[in-house]
Amino acid sequence: ADEQAVYFADLGDGAPRAVCMQSLYWDADGNVQDYRSDMLEIIGTSGDNDTGVTLMDMEVSEGNVLLLGNTVDQSDYKNIEKEGERTLFLAIQNAAMDDGKLIHIPNVTEGEEPDTIAYLVKGQNPGELYLMWNIAQADSVDKTYLVPIDAEGNVIGTRGFDNPYVIYARLSRVKPMMSENGKIVWYYTNAERPVFVSVDTSRLSELDSY
Repeated sequence: ADEQAVYFADLGDGAPRAVCMQSLYWDADGNVQDYRSDMLEIIGTSGDNDTGVTLMDMEVSEGNVLLLGNTVDQSDYKNIEKEGERTLFLAIQNAAMDDGKLIHIPNVTEGEEPDTIAYLVKGQNPGELYLMWNIAQADSVDKTYLVPIDAEGNVIGTRGFDNPYVIYARLSRVKPMMSENGKIVWYYTNAERPVFVSVDTSRLSELDSY
């Protein structure tokens, strides 16, 4: 929520069969307006619980609502039946749900699918966010990818989705937070102990690239 509205996201299996974003918006006269926008159509029949989509995080920044998720290719229902390869998507709308866009984020390399854990972390500066995600490979080295973006979904700087920053740690079900000194902090557990991670956003250039 912000001073304009309360925002929702829904993964509808029917009526609509789509990823939709919704707001309860207070207009200039103090009346509550209910707006909705269908951002990603889901193939299949109404009521089918299999969608091939996972919603993961949502943030409000500079009057925009950003929704992060992953999806199979929705052009063929076989991708849902067989749990086809997934890619990340970022849906962006304004409070009135009438000026949105959907950004499909390609995988870093072929075969590296996004995990069901990904986050949008708000930065210290207005309109600054950090999109972070893991890959779904249990046997791989722990890696978290990070790309700075603005409230319109544009990449900030020169390190985009084809060359993200790499942190040799994994995310957990506990969402990272931005500290007062500009560090993204979180923890996860391995087989033996908790692991605490701190990433200084003023020194991202020192991180590895993919």
